Amino acid sequence: MSKYPKQFDGAITISWPAPDAAYGVLEGWRVQIRGEDGEPIIAAASVTLHADPERNVWAELEMLMADDGEPIRNGSKLARGDDGEPATRTFRYYVTGMSVQVLEGATQ
Repeated sequence: MSKYPKQFDGAITISWPAPDAAYGVLEGWRVQIRGEDGEPIIAAASVTLHADPERNVWAELEMLMADDGEPIRNGSKLARGDDGEPATRTFRYYVTGMSVQVLEGATQ
């Protein structure tokens, strides 16, 4: 049982590569998202962050869905919609950490 309210699917941490020196802004790709277990989340199609100053930071991740309704993980079977396309669902997570770091292959 999760220690988070039932409207959340758990918690994640997010790490961005350091901003490119030419532009000085964070990139939307090469972002590393990890679950509570430390394992990378690689099936996120989009990420929306919510940072209400009077509440906690949380994120909505649109992810590929397994046939059990949970996010797809290694070894789980991909759910498909009636049209045969991979099924997605939006999962809500508390954000328990965010960082900016130099990642392998980042340009400085």
